Amino acid sequence: MSIKSKSDHIYLDLKKRIYSEEFDHYQILPTEKELELAYNASRNTVRKAIRLLNIEGLVYSKTGSSNVVLRRVPITDELISTGNIMRPSKIKHNDIETVVLSFNQSTVNAKLANKCTFDEGESVFHAVRLRIIGGKPMIIDDSYFREEIVSGLNQKIASQSIYEYIQKTLGLKIIGSKMADRVVKAEKMDRDNLVLGDKNCIAQTQNWAYIDSGEIFEYTEIHFSPEFYVRTRFVPR
Repeated sequence: MSIKSKSDHIYLDLKKRIYSEEFDHYQILPTEKELELAYNASRNTVRKAIRLLNIEGLVYSKTGSSNVVLRRVPITDELISTGNIMRPSKIKHNDIETVVLSFNQSTVNAKLANKCTFDEGESVFHAVRLRIIGGKPMIIDDSYFREEIVSGLNQKIASQSIYEYIQKTLGLKIIGSKMADRVVKAEKMDRDNLVLGDKNCIAQTQNWAYIDSGEIFEYTEIHFSPEFYVRTRFVPR
């Protein structure tokens, strides 16, 4: 499990208090000064926590004034909460099992190089993982990791948390991802592993992930069962 900063803890606690309706919609949050005292934190730390609430669409900060709790939209079947520069995308379910369908070391060919931006001939780790959520096979991650950057990756790590290995063991900083969503025709891998019913398509997200050197270390095609694909985002004006 990744180590959370103090601003993360404040954000999570305020979020919990909002969802428990301690702060109902349209209500004003305590002032920054009151939050600094309540959480024994600096102004910058409190502001970072408030910014996370802004990004998630839980509060609106009026310039030079107050933080208003926004009315929540009742989306009960959300699968993915879309991330941003402050917060990664997150599967909105606690019961998640990862099954590694395949893991191997391979070389980038011309077709893959064109999609993932890696150099042709470069050595990569190729991991295909099935995400079983709430007992249902919903997501396949078809991932390529540059061996030069993610050295020592193996099947055991792939079955646990690759990102935790990258950040805690290798000491690298992941700064974010570029993503592209589309609907594509289902492949044999999808038909064999996902719940498709009578559908012949899947939702697919292409993901190019960056470390703080500016390099792309991962290219993943995320395959979603269309029956369960619900992704939310908050878009500020």
